[in-house]
Amino acid sequence: MKNLNLKILFILLISSLLFYWPGIVAYHNPRYINAVYPIIIFLFVYCFYLFSKLNINKYFKNIILFIIFIIIIFYIKSGFYNNLSSIKNNAQNSILYKSKFEKFFNKNKFNKNNNFIIFGVPFVSDMQYIFQIFLKNLNTRVAHIRHSSLAESGCMGCRATCKTKNVKSEFKWIRENNKLGFRLTSLDPEHCGWWISFSHFPLKWSEQERAYIWTEKEPELDTWHKYSMGEFKIHKREKTGQLTDVTYLIDDKWVDKNTVFITWDSFTGEYIVIGSENFKGEDL
Repeated sequence: MKNLNLKILFILLISSLLFYWPGIVAYHNPRYINAVYPIIIFLFVYCFYLFSKLNINKYFKNIILFIIFIIIIFYIKSGFYNNLSSIKNNAQNSILYKSKFEKFFNKNKFNKNNNFIIFGVPFVSDMQYIFQIFLKNLNTRVAHIRHSSLAESGCMGCRATCKTKNVKSEFKWIRENNKLGFRLTSLDPEHCGWWISFSHFPLKWSEQERAYIWTEKEPELDTWHKYSMGEFKIHKREKTGQLTDVTYLIDDKWVDKNTVFITWDSFTGEYIVIGSENFKGEDL
């Protein structure tokens, strides 16, 4: 019977590792442990059961079981409270998130032929879907330069004291290498910058895979590097990782006379349309 119990415990431990390995070799994320919960719960209950069957002092056994029971109740209560607070905070954030876009679309009107290039905004994972919903047009094309996301403390591994509001930055249109582009410069380097890492790893564009891949090496300064829509060059990067002076060039295929450029005003904390008075779409 003892050997059988050890085999069961061994199988449960191995099963947990098989489910949880991405959280070990990649980076920690709650979703990696979700599939392991049933195994962990069964493992804990089974160990609890085996302990209760041990032939040891009755009073000592009851004290240990009581302490374990109290710990379980404490963690269940704590988890319930944390989840309730998390749901409440997520709901409040969703309302705030929605209000930012409602304000933008109420202020700006677009026609069905417009396509959009969005850059220099706080991290958003579903930008095209958002535009399609607000514009009520599933054919709306949105290109999001995620490689130019605004740095924000605690987001995607950013440990700098960066904010997305009440910090100053500067935007300039440029044309270089026969391509349209723009230069982003922070006027508050300690609290304002841009972020090109995903979690704790820098991202690198792979032409072969047509996707971003993790890399351990930060892009070199004053050198052109590829991103999904063109090239970028870092002029200045702070020790804490945020870019405070960076240029992006956009490949011609992404821009036409119907292209609308949208960015984030880091001082007022809202989405804005950037005028392109220094070039004409039909010339690109």
